[in-house]
Amino acid sequence: MTLDNAFTLKPGRIRASVLARSDPPLKNSRRVIVKARICRHRGGTLNAAKAHLRYMQRDGVTRDGEPGKLYDKTSNNADGKRFLDQASGQRHQFR
Repeated sequence: MTLDNAFTLKPGRIRASVLARSDPPLKNSRRVIVKARICRHRGGTLNAAKAHLRYMQRDGVTRDGEPGKLYDKTSNNADGKRFLDQASGQRHQFR
C-alpha cells in the first residue's frame, strides 16, 4: 500500500494493515475500546463520583472474582479518597 491510496481506505483497514506488517506481528493482539464521558457535578456534591468509584471497586470485576483496583499514571494502586479530595474543587469529572 502506498501513501497515495492509504487515504482512500477506511481507517480500520489502515490500522489492520499496519498491525499485520508490524515486527513482531501483532495479529493476535487484543483490541481495546475505551468509552469515556465528561460528567458535571450537580449541586457541588461528589455523590455521583463516590458511586462511580464504588462501582469500579465492586466485587467480581476481575476474572478471579476479586474487586476492581484503581490505578493512575504512577502506580497500580491509586487511592480513591485522594482522587475524591482532588475532584472536590472541580466542576466536571472525566469518566
